Amino acid sequence: MLLERAGILSQPQVETRERGIKVVTVPPLLDYVESAVWQDQDGVRLSQMLQASHALDSAFLAWEMNRKGVTPIGHHNTGFEGYLIARVGSFEEAHEYFLTMGQSILDSIARAHKNSYKTRDLLEKAIHGEKVPAAIIEEWMAIFGAQLARERAHLLANPKALQYRDEVRRRAIVMPKIRYVVGSDGQLVQEYFVEAEKISSVPTFHMDDNFELPFTIVKNIGMFGHPLLRSATRCKYS
Repeated sequence: MLLERAGILSQPQVETRERGIKVVTVPPLLDYVESAVWQDQDGVRLSQMLQASHALDSAFLAWEMNRKGVTPIGHHNTGFEGYLIARVGSFEEAHEYFLTMGQSILDSIARAHKNSYKTRDLLEKAIHGEKVPAAIIEEWMAIFGAQLARERAHLLANPKALQYRDEVRRRAIVMPKIRYVVGSDGQLVQEYFVEAEKISSVPTFHMDDNFELPFTIVKNIGMFGHPLLRSATRCKYS
C-alpha cells in the first residue's frame, strides 16, 4: 500500500507521557485514503494530507473520550454521549435515544434510495467497515455531518452540556497527536491516547434483531469523521 511505503510514517517517533487509555488500531477506510493520493509519485501530496489531518486530531480525541470512557450518562460506545447531557435522565433513556437516532438514519437512507437495493446494501456494508466505492463513503460522511449538526443545535439551549463539551475539549487539546506507524507485519496502525476512565463493565441489553443495525449505525458512524479520512477528502477535491 502507498501509505505503508510513505517515508513520513517511518520517521522515529518521540514518545510522550502515556495518559489514560492507549489505543492501537488500524485506521478506518484506508482504501479511500489511498485513492485520494494514488497518483502521488513523490509523496508530497501524501505528506501534506497527513500533516493536515493533525489539525483535526483534538476533535477526534474528544469524540473518543466520550466513546471509550465513562460519561455522565454512562458508557454507550458511540461518541454522541456528550450531546445528551441534561437531556436524558438515565442510561436506559440514552440507549433508547440512540436506537431512535439509528432508526431515523436508516429510514432516511431507505427514502433516499427506495429504488436502489444495491446502494442500500453498499451503505450497510460500509457501516460495518467493509470496502465500498468512494461515493458510498462520502455519502456516509454527509450523513454523519448532518447528524452532528442536529445534535449540536441542542447544545445552544443546554448550558450544562456546553460546559461538559468545553471541558472535554480542554482535556483533548493537550493530548498527544495521533501517530501513524507501520508495524512489524507491514500493517499501518494508528496510536493515540484517550484521557478517560477505563470501562470495567458494560451493561448489556436484550435487543431485538430489528434494532441491531440501527445501533450499529450509531456506534460506527463516527469513523466517517476520522481526521485521516476527512483530510483525504479535502485532498481529493482540492
